[in-house]
Amino acid sequence: MSNEQHTLNLLKKLVFIDTQGNELFPTQEHLEKMLALCKKRSCPSYYKLRHASGLSDEYTFKGISMYTDDGKKMRRFESGIDS
Repeated sequence: MSNEQHTLNLLKKLVFIDTQGNELFPTQEHLEKMLALCKKRSCPSYYKLRHASGLSDEYTFKGISMYTDDGKKMRRFESGIDS
């Protein structure tokens, strides 16, 4: 399995959630946008991934804190794609 396919499989597991608790699984279009960002930056922040998907205004990621435990740095998505 290539690094790109591995990253795509990881992105497919991400679940978006809105303020009312409604879940949304990423569509092919969302996945392609996030994968394009991963190709530019091998470890983008979850914040940038959310914006790249086009769902940043209404949704966040379910079960993923956007910040590190100390609250000072953005948590990174480890894509495995070399930029």
